[in-house]
Amino acid sequence: HVGLIEVTFDRKNLAATIELLINTRHHDFARVAKEVMPPLLTHLASRFTIEKFCALVPETHLTALAYYSAGDWSLEAELLDEVPSAALGRRLNIRQFAWFPSTAT
Repeated sequence: HVGLIEVTFDRKNLAATIELLINTRHHDFARVAKEVMPPLLTHLASRFTIEKFCALVPETHLTALAYYSAGDWSLEAELLDEVPSAALGRRLNIRQFAWFPSTAT
């Protein structure tokens, strides 16, 4: 079991939010994401007429931040104090990245 991918569709705005949870103790996040995301998102975009995908990444997930920053994803927003962190005893900032299938290479 590598992980879990959850997609929330917003048909009104032709958008989708994707969560990619990888068991990073056994798998390399960037490698799995690079293999899985492009074909999956391309398929979903054509199947459900999605014009934009969003990925919400907590500020503490440095591997995911590096992956989305280095790829075809563009940083769209930083949501301050968005989610609680039980481990850190505070709320975490979230970075929102966007990927547009029409501009994919």
